[in-house]
Amino acid sequence: MAGYVPVRKAGFVSGGDDFQARAACREVGSAPFFSPEGERGRDKASREAAAKKVCFRCPVLQMCAELSLARREPYGTWGGMTEDERHDILQRRAQAALEVAA
Repeated sequence: MAGYVPVRKAGFVSGGDDFQARAACREVGSAPFFSPEGERGRDKASREAAAKKVCFRCPVLQMCAELSLARREPYGTWGGMTEDERHDILQRRAQAALEVAA
């Protein structure tokens, strides 16, 4: 995607996304936001809950959520949403668009 350039701080991108400088997750590190390979069950649920706890106290939660959906972020917790939750939202939007077009 145009303008999407990863930087070393995991989960953050450059290219005019200045709101990320105010993000609560900048103080925490990337571990709660991205799953290790093979993570499942309680471990995954616990990590995702910890990530969401950070997100829900974040002053830029809404902007982050909107950006993650617009960019179709495939991994991690962004804007208080897991990758599965974002996938579900995007699927519902696509289905609604198809129904409107029909």
